[in-house]
Amino acid sequence: MKTPLQLEDLLFDVDTAAVEAVVANRDGSPPTRRQVPSKKALVHRPSGRVLGVVGADYRVVTNQEALALAHTVCARAFPGVAATEWEPGRIAASKSFGQASIDLQHRTHVLNLWQSGHQKDDPYTPFVRVTNSFNGSRALRFDFGFIRQHCTNGCIFERDLASLVVSHGNRELATLDVKVGTLSLAEKWEQFSSMIHLLKATAVPVPTAHELVATLLTLPPLERCQTDWQKADHAALETEIQTRHARYETELGANAYAVFNTVTDFAARPPEFRLFNRTRATLEQRAGTWLRTVADDAAKTTPLNWTAHLATLRRPASFARPQPG
Repeated sequence: MKTPLQLEDLLFDVDTAAVEAVVANRDGSPPTRRQVPSKKALVHRPSGRVLGVVGADYRVVTNQEALALAHTVCARAFPGVAATEWEPGRIAASKSFGQASIDLQHRTHVLNLWQSGHQKDDPYTPFVRVTNSFNGSRALRFDFGFIRQHCTNGCIFERDLASLVVSHGNRELATLDVKVGTLSLAEKWEQFSSMIHLLKATAVPVPTAHELVATLLTLPPLERCQTDWQKADHAALETEIQTRHARYETELGANAYAVFNTVTDFAARPPEFRLFNRTRATLEQRAGTWLRTVADDAAKTTPLNWTAHLATLRRPASFARPQPG
């Protein structure tokens, strides 16, 4: 049985090692090993696994440092909310530990949305996610979102909440800080709440709902599936979409909110199919972007033109850039 990932598993030390190139000799003699002075390898100290290869002066940020910076982001972004109330919640990591994410959830600030026509709790908790990687492409990222019913479905509501500030001088020894804009948690809650209420009031026929979920999950059309395993995965995923959506439709109604929760459910509990390769972070970002898009469309047109909406979603650039907060 696989041992669940624990926060302590991510707070590891990182060592550095020289990078060598093995160069074949034309005369048939043994290959020559040459050090690459402009590069270094980042090594997971507990296991000795290589996490990534970066520039020689790359400033390594451990997950422990990243978590401390995330607490700073929370304190600066939401000055009216006690920083001590943000505590680690959901965590995730790649198999190699080359990338990891930690959600800081506010343990007492529970935002309750009443279901339309029902007196039933629909609680959300705000979170700030820190994502750290060791491949040199993007070392640190901070996003803000909401989690439904505490530790289940979530969405990214604000991307790039903060930016990393590195002091001048030798980057390897540089100090780190974050640049954060001040936000109002109450205002973010009002924005999120109004969008959710619009989704609840926006009817979606069941076949359209299934199309929306498949599009948001970027499930390829059946005609693009050439091999037997692709066709089998496609059929299984269609069934999975129908099953998960039916559960939310029963709970929430035949509306856009049920579609939204079906997508975030796939993010929280990804199925094990080769054709499904979206990460939780990617789907939660897409869910947050779609939330704004469909709420905006629903506010402009009643009933919403789902054919036009789906055509827009299927354009490659639909989710290319963060939406403004």
